[in-house]
Amino acid sequence: MIVYGYRSTHLKSAPLPNTKCPNCETPNQMTASVYGRHVHIFWIPLFPAGKTGVFECQHCHKGFKKKELNDDGKMAYKNFKGSVKTPIWKYSGLALIAIVIAFAFYSNSQDKARTAEYLEQPAMFDVYTFRTEQNYYSTF
Repeated sequence: MIVYGYRSTHLKSAPLPNTKCPNCETPNQMTASVYGRHVHIFWIPLFPAGKTGVFECQHCHKGFKKKELNDDGKMAYKNFKGSVKTPIWKYSGLALIAIVIAFAFYSNSQDKARTAEYLEQPAMFDVYTFRTEQNYYSTF
């Protein structure tokens, strides 16, 4: 069973200046929170999959979507979202995969070197198997 999916984490929150609440019309009380989504396997994040925003009025504590904000609020959110950077730990799954692949290549090269060394210096009771077009042959 492989557990995979999306997960969101809170990245940053900040007040949105010059923005009125669409519900209570109170100015300068809107707060934007940016959440970053990432794809995960066994809860190890592989790579980021975008950022989303959530808005809340600090006066009436009502939540809003981006499309419910006025133009000033949308512009302030766009500037804020652009300043929020994706943390590097969201790429940790890709780093682990790269390390496993690098180890596999290293292990394969070491195995080839050991095999070449064994073939150059045969020892007593070594078994060497080789293949021709018709059959397998083994020799001591």
